[in-house]
Amino acid sequence: MYRGIISAAIILTTLYGCSSESSQGTEKLLTIDSHQSTCQGMFQQLCMRTKSVGNNEFELFYGDIEGFTYSWGTLYEVKVKITNIDNPPADASSQKEQLIEILSSTEDQVGASYEFNGVEMLSSTFTKTDGNYYFLGKSFECASGTDCDALVALNNSGGLVNVTFKYLGNATIQLVSWS
Repeated sequence: MYRGIISAAIILTTLYGCSSESSQGTEKLLTIDSHQSTCQGMFQQLCMRTKSVGNNEFELFYGDIEGFTYSWGTLYEVKVKITNIDNPPADASSQKEQLIEILSSTEDQVGASYEFNGVEMLSSTFTKTDGNYYFLGKSFECASGTDCDALVALNNSGGLVNVTFKYLGNATIQLVSWS
């Protein structure tokens, strides 16, 4: 029984340290994944993937964290403050997240692979502007031997594609294959 009480005390202390409430909002620890995923809000976009302490699965995060700049290829542990928003717009979140502190950041190894399966080809899924390629607004390089122009030409077809990117370092990704 004594061990059970100690275990419960440790768990409660850990949970309290991970999320605490005050009149100024709630503090929470989040892990932000090193790559984003496609998501569908009012339009198709890239969303951060986050999980809170005790969660094993990443969830899509549709908003922004005020004061935080996401860099592709970096896994973050952050502390955020969550406050409720009175009378939010109909298409917006009822909460605001603000960065308190970046606790750690770990960059992926160069060559890490990111696969996206079943990406819907809408009007701005893959674009090219002034010779630069973009995947839902995220710039990428085109690998030698990969026909990125043909992929861009499929935009607005409503078809589905599978794409693989490779991490080049410094938040840069390269499209290495698509089908």
